[in-house]
Amino acid sequence: MSRSIQPPGASTRTIDRFFGMVSDRSGVEMDENEFTALTNYRVDYLRRLKLRNGSKKQGGLTHTGSSNPVLGLDQFVHEDGSVFDLKVVNTVLYKSDDGGAWASLRTGLAAATTFFASMITKKTGAGNEESDTVDSSTATTVTATSLSMTEAEHVGKMLVINGENKYIKSNTATKITVAERFDVVPSAGDAFTVVATQKECFYANGTDFEKTDGTTQTVLDSSVHAYVFDGVVEYINRLWGWRGSDLHFSDIGAGEHFSRNALYPYGSKIIVAKTFGSMLAVWESNRITAIDGDNPDHWKQFPVSTNRGTDSPLSVATYANMQFGLNKDLGVIIISTDSLNPGGPEPLSVSDEYITVEILAHTDAEINAACGEVADSKYHLTVGTDHYTLHIRESLNAPRNDAGGIRWIWTKDSYPGALVANILRLMGTQLIAGSDTDGQLYEYNAAATYDDDGTAIAGLIEKQYWRPRVDERRTFFWSLKWRQDTTAAQVNVVVSGDPDGVTYGAALATIDLNTETSNLHEVKFTANPDDDKSKGYTMSYKLVTSTSILVPGIEELHLLYMPDPLG
Repeated sequence: MSRSIQPPGASTRTIDRFFGMVSDRSGVEMDENEFTALTNYRVDYLRRLKLRNGSKKQGGLTHTGSSNPVLGLDQFVHEDGSVFDLKVVNTVLYKSDDGGAWASLRTGLAAATTFFASMITKKTGAGNEESDTVDSSTATTVTATSLSMTEAEHVGKMLVINGENKYIKSNTATKITVAERFDVVPSAGDAFTVVATQKECFYANGTDFEKTDGTTQTVLDSSVHAYVFDGVVEYINRLWGWRGSDLHFSDIGAGEHFSRNALYPYGSKIIVAKTFGSMLAVWESNRITAIDGDNPDHWKQFPVSTNRGTDSPLSVATYANMQFGLNKDLGVIIISTDSLNPGGPEPLSVSDEYITVEILAHTDAEINAACGEVADSKYHLTVGTDHYTLHIRESLNAPRNDAGGIRWIWTKDSYPGALVANILRLMGTQLIAGSDTDGQLYEYNAAATYDDDGTAIAGLIEKQYWRPRVDERRTFFWSLKWRQDTTAAQVNVVVSGDPDGVTYGAALATIDLNTETSNLHEVKFTANPDDDKSKGYTMSYKLVTSTSILVPGIEELHLLYMPDPLG
């Protein structure tokens, strides 16, 4: 259904208590996407008011051990369901047990961006369940000299022989078969053991490659079967590590055993590798490649994008069969499994022009250090001190443009200065930001109030997607209007064209409900911000209300006189 607006007129958006039902002025309930279907109005001007939430320290924890940024962040879920959080700050790996205090787990690491990956591997500290010597062997089996085993009792465990760790695929009374070929076929008389496996966490930063079970750390890069990786990722029960322009993959079920020829060479330095859909995406600065298949004999490499990639490894994030990343020339780009079909489309820039201008106004250093994550069907991207949100589900459900393309819906948010993120991670169901200054973790949008400019804000709403005046013959202004009964409370409305998380400018009006004679309140202002960077994109209103008096409804009007209807 669509409605027409007869100029001169007004578009309205009412959100009860900032949320709730969306309705037009007649009170008829409207679908959330209906504003994009108005027949004679610029959809650019029709955007929502939203409550801007704050943040709180993750798990209520305060970490005071460092003034350095968070360089790595992960949540480890053990097979028994127990949880612990890991983070790297400066040269220290910290651990928090299921919301407990932070404790140093490992010191002396390189102060560099750290990648985490979890998978089943040889259990740290496990004793030998079997020990014997080889009577005979093949490329994938050893026959024991004297053991008598129960058939299949060691499936899923690890065979350790001559420094190699091999996942046990099957066993009989005397023979063990492994899932991968031995690097060197064992000889008669070689000693071997059988060891239990468990899920553990691996981490790499370009200088260190180690694993931890939450108590003990094991250095892996000193082995002849592992390397110092720039980063790691788990894919189809193998650990994949990138190092320079090479992508190495481990034996199945053994994240610390990398055979010498188990690698793919690429044409340039690998920036990051990350799974999406059933595939693994490998991002270089100017290329993206996908790997698909269930084992080395069936793997295929697909060129996903040529002349497009990323220099921002922490910006890459996955949503179902799609993946987002930041490109220094195009803005945010998307890849999807659909783009790999024969004749399918190349990845496309999803940052509409105005958001791309915003993002690329940052310095190269800020763009390279940008971090992103997907949470609650939204792609969150922090560049410098700015936070951008791509609303994926809403964009996919909205009507397409005339060319059949997706109208990607973006908003720009600002947060308290302490929340400037150096890394974003989804931990459980909560989006967590690792601070760029104090080693602290924060939960995004977890607090109803927070200190922004030294004052506790009880309610703050933002107008997003505002565009500057493009035709001087047209006169327009913004109006913020709400109804609230007169009472002994005060509501201050502050507007600014540059919401930087520190100040919202001088008050346009202070409305004292104790002295008002009407319950209808309105503030009007012309839309003409002067800030070069944020010009035309965001207007914000701050309402400071009594804790006992909530604003029941807010209505935003965009009044624009036009002599002729818009098509």
